[in-house]
Amino acid sequence: ELPAVMKRFVELGGKVVAGYALQNRKYGGTVKPGKEDAEAVWSDAPLPDSSEVITGFYAVECDEDVARKLAVQVPTGNLIEMRKVHPFE
Repeated sequence: ELPAVMKRFVELGGKVVAGYALQNRKYGGTVKPGKEDAEAVWSDAPLPDSSEVITGFYAVECDEDVARKLAVQVPTGNLIEMRKVHPFE
């Protein structure tokens, strides 16, 4: 059964196409790509000089008006960021 927030997304006209909770940031890392693999800078630190943490995401097909309505439904006590997906056709 869908979680309550995802049911609300559907009720408001969104189509949930993906959504994942991310593991604790200690299981992550960062890379600063170089022109060649040997130039890449890898770190086991989860975030590059940032205090912000991404804990998960939803990918939802909808228009911007619906996206705004959906964003306020996400159960968090913090900031929600909305972004359009860049089309790669």
